[in-house]
Amino acid sequence: MELVKEQPLQEFLNRIGDSLVAQIGATPFEFKFYPVKAQDPNAFAIPGGYVFVTTGLIVLAENEQEIAGVLSHEIAHITGRHVAQMIERAKRLNIATLAAMIAGAILGGEEKDLKQLP
Repeated sequence: MELVKEQPLQEFLNRIGDSLVAQIGATPFEFKFYPVKAQDPNAFAIPGGYVFVTTGLIVLAENEQEIAGVLSHEIAHITGRHVAQMIERAKRLNIATLAAMIAGAILGGEEKDLKQLP
């Protein structure tokens, strides 16, 4: 995705986002807001305080309050550590899947070896 480097648009997102972040108190990181060139109306957040909003969503919004609502939603994902928790769950699932595959290979191999016994 391509970041939009238009200063007025960047300042618009920063003004709204910074105002919202000021309402939640201290955070372990600085929030950063970025406009992204894409027609789809969307926004997403990644760990560390990074929020991305598509130009499609900005154009579709009827007023500043709608943008604020979307930014609030993404800020909540970050402060709730939702993405980080999903990554952690995926790691655990991958480890469990790998363990099951190894166990299946070992047990399957043992069963085959037992069948070959006289």
